[in-house]
This record gives sequence, structure tokens and C-alpha cells, in this order.
Amino acid sequence: MKRISILSVLFTLLVLALSLTACTTEQEVKNNIPQQQKSNPNLPVPKLNDYFPLMASSSWEYEGIGNEYASFSREVLFAQENLVQIKESNGGTVSTSIFAISDDNIKRVFFAGETYHPENLLPDKFSPNDNTIILKSPLKLGTSWGEGENQREISSLDISTDTPAGKFAHCLQIKSSGQDSTVYEYYSQGTGLVKREFISGDAKIISHLKKSNIPR
Repeated sequence: MKRISILSVLFTLLVLALSLTACTTEQEVKNNIPQQQKSNPNLPVPKLNDYFPLMASSSWEYEGIGNEYASFSREVLFAQENLVQIKESNGGTVSTSIFAISDDNIKRVFFAGETYHPENLLPDKFSPNDNTIILKSPLKLGTSWGEGENQREISSLDISTDTPAGKFAHCLQIKSSGQDSTVYEYYSQGTGLVKREFISGDAKIISHLKKSNIPR
């Protein structure tokens, strides 16, 4: 009788442990689903390029606070295969960036400053000189990448933020941690980057979306 009793207790403890593990796993899954997916499971699961649309002729204008160069504009000049070439101007200089898009990440593979009359560098008229990952899968809390002073991680899947272009809900938030500063970037599905906050001590520099034009 005693042996049966001991086996019964052990079995009960095992079932309890499995139940707790299942509950934890289920909660983790729920935490990694944006609110709009929870309320409408029929919506398609978002992909990386939903948060970083790079169709040709897309453009964004950002209003800045805290620094004269915090205001800037972006425009997709050329797109070919999985590469896009972007022109960015902040009133002081004009730069060229090339991004490579894959299921695993969105990466800046080329950057050049002082390019006031950019030519089409796609697909093979440039030499990669950068390896900055902007977004990385899987799209879940805690996904991190980078090293040293360039650590980046997904810190929220479902945050709202106000901009001159309006309020954006269900944003993806990326936290970048440096030695003396922290940067938060907010990405909205179908629009892309809608806000960037640079924080260092008591100083804060904000660039937030004023208007955008994205072909549908």
C-alpha cells in the first residue's frame, strides 16, 4: 500500500509539473502575438518587410526635435530583386544606403555619404561596405542581435506612439543599447519607421513621421 501511495504522489507531481510547463509555454506564445492578431486570428502573421516597406518611389518625411539634423527625409530611388537603394537627406548632407531583404533579416549592406547626385547602383555597381542588421526574425519579444556597443533587440510587439502624421498602434519597438545612450525605434506595419528616440542622460532627440507616400 505504501509503494502504491508513493507512486501515486510521484505521478501527481509529474502531471502538475507538465501542466505548469504547458501554461508557461502558452503564456509565452500569447506574449509574442501582437494585439491585433489576438483579436482577429484571421489576419496574416506579419513579416519583416511589413514593418520596413521598400517599394520603389516610397518616401518618408520626419520632423525632428532636439537637434538641427533630427529632421530628415528618405526616398526609395531604385529597387531590384532583393535590393533597394535609398536616398536620405537631413538638410546638411545627402547619403545613399542599400538594403538587402531576406526572410531572416533586413540588412544595410552599403552606405556612402555626400552623394548629392546618386546613380543607380543596383544590382552590381557597388561593393558591400556595411553589415548593419535593421530588423531580424523571429518577430518575438527578446529577439536580439549585434555585439559590443551595437546591441539591438525587439522590446515590444504591440506599442502605440504619437507622431505629427497621427497615432500609430501595434508598433514593433526596437531597442538599441550603447555605452552612454539608448535608441528606441518604432515600426508600423505598412508604413515602416514612424519614430526614433535617442536618449543620453537628460538629452533626448526625436525624429517622428510627418508624412509618407507608399505605393500600394
